[in-house]
Amino acid sequence: VASFVNPKLVPAMADSDAIMARVPRDRGVKYIGLALNERGMRRAIDTGCDEVNFVMVASEGFGKANQNATPEDTADLFDRIAVLAHDANIPVSVTISVAFGDPFDGEVPVDRVAMLAGRAARAGAMEIALGDTIGVANPWDVRDRIAAVRAAAPDARLR
Repeated sequence: VASFVNPKLVPAMADSDAIMARVPRDRGVKYIGLALNERGMRRAIDTGCDEVNFVMVASEGFGKANQNATPEDTADLFDRIAVLAHDANIPVSVTISVAFGDPFDGEVPVDRVAMLAGRAARAGAMEIALGDTIGVANPWDVRDRIAAVRAAAPDARLR
């Protein structure tokens, strides 16, 4: 429903708190927010999101351009996000962006995607998604990356 990101960097998302406050709630519907850092996670919790999605980046180039963070930075940050989610009793999912390749670094190593998925699962992600952010995946890449992620996070729900 809303992205809890820095309004100075993404002005279109500046009113996420107000949107969540005004959205009519319907039983059986999960209202999911996006948070990229601890402040965003706290905002999502405070506005009553039922679930929060966090984005880890799989490449250095895209990470620096999009979130000003490395893959390791986003994995470390998710460790802290997961604690906040657990304490608030809110499920948190992870999307690994540019899991198949990015416009800056090209192909992303399969082992890096698997490492990030394993970290997310160990920290408490209830679901892990592999994002084909720029549309370069093919069936063989999907098969190989899902197999590697499944090995690194055998009990995780994947999408």
